[in-house]
Amino acid sequence: MKMVALYDIHGNLSALEAVLKEVEQEHPDLILVGGDIVPGPMPRAVLERLLALGDTIHAIRGNCEREVVAAFDGLPSSPGMSEEVSARMRWTAKQLEGSQRDVLAHLPEQATFSVDGLGEVLFCHGSPRSDEEMITAAMPEERLREMLAGVTSGSGSSSVGTRICSSTAPLMACAS
Repeated sequence: MKMVALYDIHGNLSALEAVLKEVEQEHPDLILVGGDIVPGPMPRAVLERLLALGDTIHAIRGNCEREVVAAFDGLPSSPGMSEEVSARMRWTAKQLEGSQRDVLAHLPEQATFSVDGLGEVLFCHGSPRSDEEMITAAMPEERLREMLAGVTSGSGSSSVGTRICSSTAPLMACAS
């Protein structure tokens, strides 16, 4: 399968449109949207644009989707979240329709696909064990191994060789 992965759109419709224009040139079988679709300046329009792509996309949940759904439901923000970020999540939640909230609430945390040239690839936001955990190039190898320990495909197979994670600096693919 030929895939394109888009992460951290953050409600930026003009950037999404520009990227999708380039993606069309690649003719992927699937576009994986790797979380943090929202918040941002145009969350409703971004969700509408992505949903209009139909079966061409598969989205997973990032920490921001989790927080926006909680805000929509009137739940408190996660501990340690600044008031500025909490206000951004509440504003985003107010921009959404109930059906859009439901789409975000039902996104899976991870997805595994067989990708041409890579084999089984696990896609997640953050790390395989937390949508808030950051992976960086400067991270000690021991800590990285701990984060990736026990990672299997969605079917339970241990054949996952590559993990694509976001909320990293920069976006990283980790191969075993």
